[in-house]
Order: sequence, then C-alpha cells, then structure tokens
Amino acid sequence: MSQAEFRELFRATRHSAVHLELRNSYEIDAPRRQSEIHPDPAVRSTWWTPWLNDVDAARKRKVTVRRARMVDEPVSEYIRWEHSTTWRNLCCGGGCPVASSPAGHRAARAGP
Repeated sequence: MSQAEFRELFRATRHSAVHLELRNSYEIDAPRRQSEIHPDPAVRSTWWTPWLNDVDAARKRKVTVRRARMVDEPVSEYIRWEHSTTWRNLCCGGGCPVASSPAGHRAARAGP
C-alpha cells in the first residue's frame, strides 16, 4: 500500500485506528533537518507534520487513535530519537505504549 493510499484510508476512518510499530529503524540514513532531530516544543512549525494533522482531524471526528511500539533492546539510535519525540503524538491526542523484547527475539519469531 502506498503512503497516499494509507493516508486516504486513514482519513476515511470512522471509529478507531490502531498503529502498530515494529521497526527499529526508519529512513535512518535520510538527511534530517536539525529541527526534526531536536524539535522545539514551543515552536509548533518545527515539529508538526502532515501525519499529525491527520491524527488531529481523526480525533476531532471522534475516532479513537491508538499506537503501540514493539522495540528490541538494546534500543537503536532511531528508537531513542523516536521516544524523545513521542510527546508530539500526545499533543494531537494519540497514545503510545511501548513494549520491548531482547535484541533479535522478535526478529527471530517474525522472520525477515
């Protein structure tokens, strides 16, 4: 499913949406602006993203949006960064519980 197809599906959600995160890295090699790495909570333009617009709009439609992360331990540099910016999800009404597993445990179970 393309990102555009996913966003269209998410925008059509009426009751609830669950976002299960299983990746320990995501575009880790992509260049990032300094504001993406260290966003300033006081300056919304440094951290508000189109995805957060979609989540915020869903919450305003009374859609329950839930997110959970499964991460391996020790956590990757990306997961450390992601955890440090979880407050962004909370600002638009999305929760984010985290569960961890020993390194490689989940990957061995789930396959490549």
